Amino acid sequence: ELDAMAEIASALERHEDAKGFAAHAQELREKINEVFWHEEDGFYYDRSEKTGKLNLIKSIAGFMPLWCNAATPDKADRIIKEHLINKDEFWLKYPIATWAKTEPDYYHEKKDCCNWMGATWIPTNYMVFRGLVSYGYTDIARELADKTFEMVVSEADLREYYDGENGNGQGRNPFWGWSSLGYIMKAELEGGFSHSDLKAEDFVHLEGFHF
Repeated sequence: ELDAMAEIASALERHEDAKGFAAHAQELREKINEVFWHEEDGFYYDRSEKTGKLNLIKSIAGFMPLWCNAATPDKADRIIKEHLINKDEFWLKYPIATWAKTEPDYYHEKKDCCNWMGATWIPTNYMVFRGLVSYGYTDIARELADKTFEMVVSEADLREYYDGENGNGQGRNPFWGWSSLGYIMKAELEGGFSHSDLKAEDFVHLEGFHF
């Protein structure tokens, strides 16, 4: 958000504001790496506000530093290669699991369970997808876009979230919200579209895109 504000301020020629937003964003990036990174595990963990210690549970939150460009190149490489595309953890048949499959309370078709403890959600897929593109992991981004698209078109209507092991839609039915991003990822990648580009002439026109 701070990056977006810096870009908007710059476009409005409010250069001091732009510098302030950019500096604040960089400060947060440094804090993310200082506070949440676990060197031994090669992963970003949540931290307990009660104890001040890291919660050593692998969840989709560990990949959000890719989305906000906080991960250093070496850390990005580790979380992608050691965890994201690890089929025993997050890279299920239809990735990305929101809770590593190696966690003892991983969710799979269980009732009365938190649906963020394993289910695949399209908005977080999209965030990681944009991070992969940003860091140059285009082949993995393309595979994620393809698998996400295959999952969302497998049913007549979009669903709130999905079972990553079989692609079955779950939650609200139909759900015309963020799950529509599953249609857009392939188009963005193939058209070279950037969701954050303010220059109208650089926006790709998707009318002729065929899925």
